[in-house]
Amino acid sequence: MKRFISTLLLLIIYGCNNSQTSENQAKQNLSNCSNKSTVPLESQDAKPVALGEQTVLETGIVNQSKFVGYTFQGKAGERLNYQTNQDICVLVFTPGRQLLYDPILPTTGRYTIQVAAVKGSTTFELKMSLGNAKAFSFQPTQQNVKLAYNVTTSPTFQHSQKLQGIINELLNLAAAKGMPQNALSITLINVNTGEFADYQQEQLRYPASVAKLFWMTLLYGELQKGILQDEQAFTGDLEKMLVKSDNEAASRIIDQITETTSGSKLVGKDLQTWLSKRYQMNSFFEQAGYGMIDISQKTFPIPSEKLYEPKGRDLQMRGDLQKPIRNKITTQQVARLMYEIVKEQAVSPEYSKKMAGWLSKDLNLEIWQKLDPNAGEFNPVRTFFGESLPKDVYFLSKAGWTSSTRQEVAFIKTNNGKNAYILAIFAEDKTYAKDGNIFPKMSRLVFDRMVNGGEIASAKSASFPEQSNQSLGWIRIGAVDKGASNTLVGEPLVSTAIPISISSPTVPPVGKQVTLSVAANLRKTPPQPPKYELIDKIGISQPGQKIVIRKLEAFIDPNTNPAYKTVWAEVGSP
Repeated sequence: MKRFISTLLLLIIYGCNNSQTSENQAKQNLSNCSNKSTVPLESQDAKPVALGEQTVLETGIVNQSKFVGYTFQGKAGERLNYQTNQDICVLVFTPGRQLLYDPILPTTGRYTIQVAAVKGSTTFELKMSLGNAKAFSFQPTQQNVKLAYNVTTSPTFQHSQKLQGIINELLNLAAAKGMPQNALSITLINVNTGEFADYQQEQLRYPASVAKLFWMTLLYGELQKGILQDEQAFTGDLEKMLVKSDNEAASRIIDQITETTSGSKLVGKDLQTWLSKRYQMNSFFEQAGYGMIDISQKTFPIPSEKLYEPKGRDLQMRGDLQKPIRNKITTQQVARLMYEIVKEQAVSPEYSKKMAGWLSKDLNLEIWQKLDPNAGEFNPVRTFFGESLPKDVYFLSKAGWTSSTRQEVAFIKTNNGKNAYILAIFAEDKTYAKDGNIFPKMSRLVFDRMVNGGEIASAKSASFPEQSNQSLGWIRIGAVDKGASNTLVGEPLVSTAIPISISSPTVPPVGKQVTLSVAANLRKTPPQPPKYELIDKIGISQPGQKIVIRKLEAFIDPNTNPAYKTVWAEVGSP
């Protein structure tokens, strides 16, 4: 099926002394500059210039390894004019990092002009100005028309000192744990009152899997416009991408909505076309006021494609590997999108409801634990906002997690509807990534402040499974067959040389209270590879003692029967 997707390409001047360069001329000159960087300089590496009707003259020196860049603020519909007498390449990038063909600016925002040498070293003069597009005979074509997000105006909220007090408490909580406050961005919106508060909410940060929220919206945007038609064909991948945060499913969806694939390196026009299609994902939102957003890169690893890190054309998108370009979103932007989904404004009321359905989480322990019971693996509730909340709240969320970052956006509404709010937190520091309690604690603090009139609920009165109780240590609870499911929960426990230590005949889920059937040595950690030696004994638990399962780990211990996986559990007091 022929798709109706715009591809904004590259506007290039090559040895041109005519400021009225046409799109066809630019295309003809494309091959002369096809080996130049198709990734814009970072804003701090480009000189800001104020362009208007008066011509601005800039000079500089460029060579094969040195580019010169300028940034300017432009409005949708203005025409960019420039003139040079030197053999140079001038590359223009939109605010969404798209390569631009047309002299007519497609959207309002900050543009980048990048100058490169065709060969050798060149001293150049470049005259630039902005004019009214109506003064020129430019007619929109199908290629100029772009698919755009339907909500073109950002919602208006009133700042609240009360909500700001909650934000300050979150910052104090982080500081008390020795975590850097400047690594945080936070947005809090009271959906019922239209009030908000924030901390560094306009700071662009790496979103990890939170970007999948935007890819889902773009997919439904194409379905709404008829660009894609078989909605049912995406159901499986949407579930995997949104519920399990599966990168392989996300990769397939990106391929579909951009008509691109991952693969070996590209050159020349093929690379420029591929990049333009990928950057279109930025443009979809950027046209609606999501300024400087970058969601054009896939999340890794993608095992089915043998891509455990970016390679080939995906790596080419990163630009300078010393300062690699990565996806960037603000908490303000992700909170806005969540708001537009819950208000049934995103794409359409029908599709907003479907998107909310994919983001919905059941906070009953027995339900969310099944999503992935293994400690150290991604579970959209465990170690995130939902873990500490009452099980009867209406909860929509999308979380991200890497070895050095943790992110989440969520909509929380009490069952009586009196309280409804959006919380978005991005944390770019490994201390947040490693601490599985910090997001649940932050979430519970906000919930109690929003719902209980400012009073923090006691642990006894909180109707949620308390996972932050003091750890007693790790014990060996038994073994399972080496072919047992990786989920572990429900697998029959086997007594080998060391007996089963708990009363349950199967592996219990996290949060389950069990009784010790024998005395068990408490260890600081499970045995660690490569020797799996028993170390750091910190105590003994007695038969009949009740304990709560906090985490589970299973592995083949070379010191025991290789036909079985040894199962260890971190336990705490009830």
